[in-house]
Amino acid sequence: MMIRIKNLYCGYGKVPVLKDITLDVKQGEHLGIIGPNGSGKTTLIRAITRLIKAISGEIEIFGRDVRNTDLKEISKKVAVVGQVSKFIEDMKVIDYVLLGRLPHFKWLQIMESKKDIQICLHCLDITGTLRLKDRFMYELSSGERQLVNIARALSQEPSIIILDEPTSHLDISHQVRILDTITNLIRQNGITAVTVMHDLNLASEYCDRLVLLDDGKIKKIGTPQEVLTYSLIEEVYKTVVIVKENPISHKPYVFVVPHVDKS
Repeated sequence: MMIRIKNLYCGYGKVPVLKDITLDVKQGEHLGIIGPNGSGKTTLIRAITRLIKAISGEIEIFGRDVRNTDLKEISKKVAVVGQVSKFIEDMKVIDYVLLGRLPHFKWLQIMESKKDIQICLHCLDITGTLRLKDRFMYELSSGERQLVNIARALSQEPSIIILDEPTSHLDISHQVRILDTITNLIRQNGITAVTVMHDLNLASEYCDRLVLLDDGKIKKIGTPQEVLTYSLIEEVYKTVVIVKENPISHKPYVFVVPHVDKS
């Protein structure tokens, strides 16, 4: 297993947000984490990447307890794609992507090598952003920034990539492009992906398995067909829905039933 979590309790201070989380992430799969706001999705990502400490329980990456693993070693194997920081606005794209090489810098190394530059150019190429390498980050659209953000994560040469709402605030064309890029990386490079998603239909189409969180606990783990049932969605999201099968992909598709007073 790439990631193994057992009986995890985690939160901020002494109050647990996540309660008794147990799950495994397999090599080469795309695992989606879904659930309503406040259910613990981002907290789970932060726990896996050791940004917050577990109150109790175990988190292993490649069979090693993250508590006993150096952060630099974790960064060589696990890359995180979050929202692009405003502090890098004045950086050129190539310089931003080169930040992903820092975990691989040797002792006292302060400048990137030719190999580092070649790796970053390759990552820009496979995300379709090589043409942007000499642009400044503030010149890019939201979709272009997120693709460059993925290129920066890939420059770490990770085995696992963790994405926290990578398609939020993007139009549908960029959402599809980003998730297609992740799918291709999984198929061609054997990368394992863990993605926090709000859009249930995108999660259904792109993820092999889904973890449905509710109030800090796992409500259901399984394929999109097993998790995205109308009864589970209505129970967890407190919203009336209709679930049908997509005639092309045969994956579940969720339709929201609006509560509109027509009187």
